Amino acid sequence: MSDPAFGPDKAVDENPDTYWATDDATKSAELILDFGEERDFNVVSIREHLPLGLRVDDWALDAFAGDEWQEFARGTGIGARRLWRGSVQRSPKLRLRIVAASACPAIAELSVHAEPR
Repeated sequence: MSDPAFGPDKAVDENPDTYWATDDATKSAELILDFGEERDFNVVSIREHLPLGLRVDDWALDAFAGDEWQEFARGTGIGARRLWRGSVQRSPKLRLRIVAASACPAIAELSVHAEPR
C-alpha cells in the first residue's frame, strides 16, 4: 500500500490503534520482519485490527533459511490474537503470508518471542 498511514511499520509499533493494510482490492499479501541478524523464536503473535472486522481466512508463516523461504506454520483465522507456538525457529527474517482474506488484510501486530527452555 502506498499510504504510509498503513505501512508495514504499523504492525510492529506496539500501538494497538495502528495497523498495516493492503490496498482495498488486495486479498493476499505478505509482511516481512527483518531482524537484521539470526534470531531464535518459538512463538509468533498476530493480531487483526478488529474495528474493521475479521478479514483473514488463511495465513502461513515462513522463516528465511539460506537463500529461500521455508514454511513452518499455517492456519485459519487470526482475530483478536493468534498465537503460534512450536519448535524453535532460527532465522534473520519472518514472513507472514496472507493466503486468503475476505477483505484487504488489516494487521495490528506481528511479533516474535522466545519462551524459556
